[in-house]
Amino acid sequence: MSKLIVSAVILGILLIAWIGSLLMNRRLKSALSRVDVGPPEKFARDLLGDLSDQNEADIYRRFKIEIDAARELFLAKFPTHENVFYMTLVSVAAQGDASRLGSDYPYSRSLAPPI
Repeated sequence: MSKLIVSAVILGILLIAWIGSLLMNRRLKSALSRVDVGPPEKFARDLLGDLSDQNEADIYRRFKIEIDAARELFLAKFPTHENVFYMTLVSVAAQGDASRLGSDYPYSRSLAPPI
């Protein structure tokens, strides 16, 4: 009986995460489909706006799905501006403190402008 309950709980959690991912992707794809997204900085802020005012550490671990989806859409539009996405992520979600993203942020942490 307890294995059945544990399985049901795990299935429920996976279903909720999947639905959340679908909803976030729909919203992000809508943003991407705009004809004029403006400069890379503005587009990154549009994608990451929902993550502002996070007063916690390990932001990447908590919002991994949202950050990864936003990064993928941003880089599809601006493939040479990963640094802009990172700077905006630090500014918007981590309130200027890169360490608040957490140690498991797997992508470039470069603040150097693209060549």
